[in-house]
Amino acid sequence: QTDIIFSKYNAYPKQWIKDENGNIVYGSVTNNAKNALSYMSKLYNKGILDNKFLVRTQSNIQDMIINGKCGSFFSLWWAPNNPLMDSIKNDKNADWEPYMIPTDKDGSTRFCIQNPNKKYVVVRKGYEHPEIVMKICSALFDYFNSNNDSAQE
Repeated sequence: QTDIIFSKYNAYPKQWIKDENGNIVYGSVTNNAKNALSYMSKLYNKGILDNKFLVRTQSNIQDMIINGKCGSFFSLWWAPNNPLMDSIKNDKNADWEPYMIPTDKDGSTRFCIQNPNKKYVVVRKGYEHPEIVMKICSALFDYFNSNNDSAQE
């Protein structure tokens, strides 16, 4: 996960953000994003950043951690339970240390999780059938009826 590295540079790829002039810009193409990419390029060229980090799946990364093939990684609050407990089970000498994410020059922490919400259902104001929102939600999220023919409607 590279979000933390981008955050250190005040860069937020795949997000619409306000720039220093208050204009809405796409975070992937800002100068800050380019600076973060430049830094990651240096890490990559020095062999510090895994040369396959872009194609690794979450389970592949967990396997690397569990099998002692990963020296450091960014993760969420549950990492001590999964995968670090399995890493320590496999290697009694495994020694993991938590570190705070970087702060900016003012000491503030900036971090953006990509796509925290992935599903939205909206209709325009005055739409003739606003009840369709609930029908769509039922079809998308009601696991008991997801295979029901009416959900396909």
